[in-house]
Amino acid sequence: MWSDKWLPFSHPYKIQSTRDVDCWCEKVCDLIDPQVQQWKESFLQELFTQQEIDDIKSIPISLGGREDQLVWQFTTNGRYTVKSGYHLSKSLECSLEGETSGRAKEKQAWKAIWKLREPETSGHVLWGCIAAKDVWGQGVKKSRLVEMLSLEELEEVAATMRGIWTRRNNTLHGKDFKHPNALHQLAKVELVSYRETLTEELVVKLPAHAGTPKWSKPEVGSYKVNWDVAVNQKEWHIGIGVLIRDHPTDTQTLQRNPFQC
Repeated sequence: MWSDKWLPFSHPYKIQSTRDVDCWCEKVCDLIDPQVQQWKESFLQELFTQQEIDDIKSIPISLGGREDQLVWQFTTNGRYTVKSGYHLSKSLECSLEGETSGRAKEKQAWKAIWKLREPETSGHVLWGCIAAKDVWGQGVKKSRLVEMLSLEELEEVAATMRGIWTRRNNTLHGKDFKHPNALHQLAKVELVSYRETLTEELVVKLPAHAGTPKWSKPEVGSYKVNWDVAVNQKEWHIGIGVLIRDHPTDTQTLQRNPFQC
């Protein structure tokens, strides 16, 4: 256990703590209590750092005593696939050569897309499949997507992706396959409808009986200030009037100031 890579998370995936000269533990099974099938907490605390302990305790212990097996950390089920190996290879190439500006922009674009306030839908739409390419050809271009995206374009992308996913599901259930142009136009219509819905939610509607508020006199010991502005567009004049009253509604100050624009 001191030399093999068996930790699931921390790079380089093996124990970094120094082994004591009197430590008799050789294998991972020496850290497991066979009676209760749990990690020996006292051993872990004595031998490893807290990060290593957390990684070790995250490994589930088989209650049936199954043998250990090699796992591939780049897939969710731990099994190696040619596809996962290819993606790892391309990822290593990018890290060694440095990412191009176009690649970095593409990542930023997709992050922005997932954050849009679009109707909730599946995120499993593929860009490269044939059924998706014919739809993207009707509107937003990929080169435009990764170089310079406005908010409206990002919203159109999200709405189109939703339409592609819906068409895919409908086709699997025996429904008609929508033409790419029809799907693109439908995405635009749904986007407009969704924007209108958001706008309606933000509009504050006044009650039907709301009218001009009635004037009320100030409270005892206080003053009330009323002011108004008049504009004469023909002669380019502006007049400002200010009226100050106390509680008995006696006028305390009256001022009118005309201005020449």
